[in-house]
Amino acid sequence: MWDSLNLVKSEILNEEMKEKLRAMRGFRNIVVHRYGKVDDKIAFEILKENLLDFYVFIKRIEEFLENEEWRL
Repeated sequence: MWDSLNLVKSEILNEEMKEKLRAMRGFRNIVVHRYGKVDDKIAFEILKENLLDFYVFIKRIEEFLENEEWRL
């Protein structure tokens, strides 16, 4: 499994995105392990407020994959 720290060390992601990924992972763990106890309104708000982070992450990974240098 990939590690966000390795992605930062490789200069694929910055520190800010590493922290956002850490928070996403924590939220995912809460949703998975405490599914019946999660307040749907709060979960929805968290997702709505942070949806852009997914697109920023995807864009950065796409930029990295489009770069020919990593394939050498």
